[in-house]
Amino acid sequence: MSETPTPIFLKDYRPFDWKIPNIELVFDLDFHRTLLHTTLHLEARTPNTPLPLVLNGEDLALLELKLNGEILPPERYTRNDQLLTIHDVPPISKLEITTELAPDQNFSMEGLYRSRDMLCTQMEAQGFRKITFFPDRPDVMAVYRTTLRANPEIFPVLLSNGNCVIDHILPDGRRETVWFDPFPKPCYLFAVVAGKLALTSGLHVTPSGRKIELRVYTDLDKADRAEYALDCLKNAMIWDEKTFGLECDLDTYMIVAVDAFNCGAMENKGLNIFSAGCALANPATATDADYARVDSVIAHEYFHNWTGNRVTCRDWFQLTLKEGLTVLRESLYSADRTHPEIQRITEVRDLRNSQFIEDAGPHAHPIRPESYIEIDNFYTATVYEKGAEVIRMMRTLIGERAFHKGIQIYFERHDGTAVTTEDFIAALETASGKDLSLFKHWYAQAGTPEVTVTEAWDNAQKIYTLTFSQSCRPTPETKQKKPFPIPIDFAIFNAETGREIVHQIMCLDKEELTLSFAFPECNQKPIPSVLRNFSAPVNLHFKSTPEDQEFLVLNDTALFNRYETFQSMMLATLRHAIDAPEKGFPPKIQNLWRTLLLRALNKADLPGFSALVLTPPSVTQIATAFAEINYPKIYRVRRDFFQFLCAGLEPELRQIIHDNDTIALPYSPDFESTGKRALCDLAFRAIATQNIAILEDAFERFQTAKSMTEQFNQLALLVNYPSGLTTRALEIFYHKYRADSLLVNKWFAIQISPRTPHLKAVIASLENAPEFDAKNPAKIRALYGSLIYNPSVFHDDFAYNYPFVLDKILKIDAFNPMLATGLFKSAFSQLKQLPQENQKRMREILTPLQADASKISPNLFEILGQIL
Repeated sequence: MSETPTPIFLKDYRPFDWKIPNIELVFDLDFHRTLLHTTLHLEARTPNTPLPLVLNGEDLALLELKLNGEILPPERYTRNDQLLTIHDVPPISKLEITTELAPDQNFSMEGLYRSRDMLCTQMEAQGFRKITFFPDRPDVMAVYRTTLRANPEIFPVLLSNGNCVIDHILPDGRRETVWFDPFPKPCYLFAVVAGKLALTSGLHVTPSGRKIELRVYTDLDKADRAEYALDCLKNAMIWDEKTFGLECDLDTYMIVAVDAFNCGAMENKGLNIFSAGCALANPATATDADYARVDSVIAHEYFHNWTGNRVTCRDWFQLTLKEGLTVLRESLYSADRTHPEIQRITEVRDLRNSQFIEDAGPHAHPIRPESYIEIDNFYTATVYEKGAEVIRMMRTLIGERAFHKGIQIYFERHDGTAVTTEDFIAALETASGKDLSLFKHWYAQAGTPEVTVTEAWDNAQKIYTLTFSQSCRPTPETKQKKPFPIPIDFAIFNAETGREIVHQIMCLDKEELTLSFAFPECNQKPIPSVLRNFSAPVNLHFKSTPEDQEFLVLNDTALFNRYETFQSMMLATLRHAIDAPEKGFPPKIQNLWRTLLLRALNKADLPGFSALVLTPPSVTQIATAFAEINYPKIYRVRRDFFQFLCAGLEPELRQIIHDNDTIALPYSPDFESTGKRALCDLAFRAIATQNIAILEDAFERFQTAKSMTEQFNQLALLVNYPSGLTTRALEIFYHKYRADSLLVNKWFAIQISPRTPHLKAVIASLENAPEFDAKNPAKIRALYGSLIYNPSVFHDDFAYNYPFVLDKILKIDAFNPMLATGLFKSAFSQLKQLPQENQKRMREILTPLQADASKISPNLFEILGQIL
């Protein structure tokens, strides 16, 4: 805890005064007391002048400092809680530092800490300063040589970055491994893992003939879930070779699955560390969603090997440089692995449920912010997902071929260096010959642009006109926005023949733009399909007729826009029903839903698409349509709407289940099977709104299912309709899987439902369960996170939930500020959009926190200030 934190500004950037071409780290590893001897080889940027050397260091026990072989007396250096300053250091020097660490007391899970029977590290963004004194910034790149020594009975596996060059037993009986990484890297990519681990290995041969050993390490009891991770890693390598011509550059590439981890995964050079749920899967323990997440996250971290590791960011303001680009590469990979348009539907759905909400709230920030207090607070959907969308827009405008050429130029110019977003854009400009300078507005301005489209049809002249305009609400960094460059992919259909007569991409880079088309063959107004495949992250406003909308839902040649149009129709219906519930729901929307259901039944649409298009907008997405958000009311109207849509369709829904049921087949996570299971699940949920007897079938399937996907889908259905069957199913699940940490997390999370009776008592019981660990991020997210992330539950009994959750967050903040701040942001960020009684309760408990910044972490203080 500290005094009022001060912000850091991009404009104040300056290179570090010293180069550190080489660093040597020697660890004597132990759970309770680890010693680290660090040797830094220093070269001053200003020769022949002694300089002070200022190093970051937090929560460290400093045992010894030696400069050029001599122990430094206290008068040669000064130290506070965050910095070590050594005075008058010669331009060429060697600094040796010995620090003492206590990994099993490190609950922040930054630096070196304990997870079950292993030691592991998390260095991004600023964890390296918690193991030794060092310039903890991404533009200081060094070649690392790491020595690990430990008792082989406790730590039989010793891993670090690069290639293992020595592995032997020392005279004192300890094992020693030495790892050398030949590629310069910033300290945030450094990693160590040590412990009792199971190994699953494989081999990949690159197009150039290089052989790379692939290794997946897990806890001993998770070894049977590593094979899929190995397959995903191979697939990612092959895809990157074929798509971008990028081969892996190490002899060994390693993945480690960790039980306790602050984030999803970390791209440490050649030694990726994953939260176990993002790396491990087999049919008996992982759902379709788990399989998809494992595939995409493993690909993401591997792709960082080039976009983030070989070329990294100069400073943390450039975070989107590596994360936005790598998210886009992950997206392109997933599209090739599944179905491009269905993949795009799920991406945009998630973007709206997270990043659009962020842009509309107190934490709105550009993808490259101008200042921050704690960089951990900028690992956001804006920096990641919106950052990817901005690069996708540039790719759309310059074309795929020029984009790939631009990536090649980027590596040719900057391999082994730390760069800025301007360097990346310059490479794309060189490759395409196009001026992309207006995209700086996306990097510097927050907010989601509003694009309004109007149409006009001159039947006498056969001229059709589309007018596009843009605006963006004020956000904290600027009130008056400059126009964004917005690629708009659109098509125009002949309303009589249904034929697509225009398809083009134009760039709206001014406040308004009008396009006119002559259609002498048309005798009635054409039908436009705008923002196809979501060509820009904007809110689209276009008042089309119900007839045009129905045409697009059934006939648009862009699958994404068929989905988008029907979702917009359902969203408008829900919005009207929430404002005027006495008017009910119009039969026309039900008829169209039935038509789409019959298309699924007749196999006119892909099962995966049908499962998505037939699902009403989420509570979160509906909420974005309102200035004042009443989550419990939205939930109830959405529930009633789904029941209305499904009325009278039980025979068709049962036929859907019959035709798409995979329960008797061997499990496969392939695209077709996943789509069928999703459509079956939708049909079960739809029947349950009409006929509660379906729960007997659900319980039987829950007991006999051979895959976790089938079992968990049925458990979720039973939880949504509480009964004695629900209680029995939860007990069966718990007793079967109580020893499995990942499945216990699911058991915690699924019980936090809008229909859970006696929710306070349920949460209290789960807190006291022997499997709950109040220091483990995965367990914390599974229980408290599930309450926070379920807004119709969290904002219902708010008089109790708000102070309850805040109390838990403040306790977490004392040992893990990164985790606490993420939960706090999700819980309280929409304060000003809630009903008055909710706002009043929130302010009552939040306002006192501002009085004394020393009582909360700087991370939490920054987010609190934005909210209030």
